[in-house]
Amino acid sequence: MSFLSVETCIQELERVFKMFAKGEALVSTTRIFRQFGEGNAWMYAIAGAVSPLNRSIVKALPINWDNPRERKLPHMYGIILLCEQTSGVPLSIMDATYITNLRTGVLAALGAKYLAKKNPESLGVIGTGEIAKSATLALSAQFPNLKSIRVHSRSSTNRERFVDNVSRLVGAPINASGSPEDATRGADIVVTATSARGPVLKASMVEEGMYVHSMGSRQEVEPSVLQRAKVVAEGKEECKTHGKWGEALKAGAVKEDALYAELVEIIGGTKKGRTTDSETFFLDSVGLPIEDTILASRVYDDALRSGVGTNLELYDGLTE
Repeated sequence: MSFLSVETCIQELERVFKMFAKGEALVSTTRIFRQFGEGNAWMYAIAGAVSPLNRSIVKALPINWDNPRERKLPHMYGIILLCEQTSGVPLSIMDATYITNLRTGVLAALGAKYLAKKNPESLGVIGTGEIAKSATLALSAQFPNLKSIRVHSRSSTNRERFVDNVSRLVGAPINASGSPEDATRGADIVVTATSARGPVLKASMVEEGMYVHSMGSRQEVEPSVLQRAKVVAEGKEECKTHGKWGEALKAGAVKEDALYAELVEIIGGTKKGRTTDSETFFLDSVGLPIEDTILASRVYDDALRSGVGTNLELYDGLTE
């Protein structure tokens, strides 16, 4: 049973960013991202809290981008520990993989609400994994008048599978593209969600008026792409250390003071989003733990009301 529809996720993520703007949602900018030996999984951990809900989380994710190709396994596994914020009492242990894939993709729709053209007609997607699927479903829900969706990935098999699986879930026709250039040409919205170790989106592919939402590997976007757009960071410090903006800074393609805004400033109303169709925006998305916190809380509360889940007495009888 799933308690998280795409529409619910969009609403909850917007709500938590408005809390974030008021200082009611909190993130730790310190992240664990460590690989213990070449070829092994990366160990990734983040933490955050949403004070009006009195909830906090720690999320742990082992990630190995080679798993699908080399082992026929998912690239990511994960666990969320949901706690009461004041006491720290654990409330729930739940899977983080589904929530992570969903909220990462859904954020593309929330960003597009503020940064895309008012009535976008075309979507170009680079990537065919679960995050790309979530983004496509969310953008289709946000913009039901989309007229075309084009998708590309390195694997023609994955492209065709994506088209088959997603076509019946969205209103717009989906077509597989043989190249990133073909997928993005003329698109009002472009999504990149890949594990690429080199650029799949190049500056020559960015057109006036586009909204580009990048949520895959640090290397999937050519640094000079960020010169061609107003850059918005999902979180400034997080994107500096783990995002495409940080890669562009290291490459000398942009300067730190060229960052247009953080997403919380746009949603909170202290910075303007799109004002004309000719503006080009680039949102660097790395994922903030407040997103996991509010969605994990929603799942936990709905599960309690529905009588779903297994009760564990992990700390029964524990005293100071």
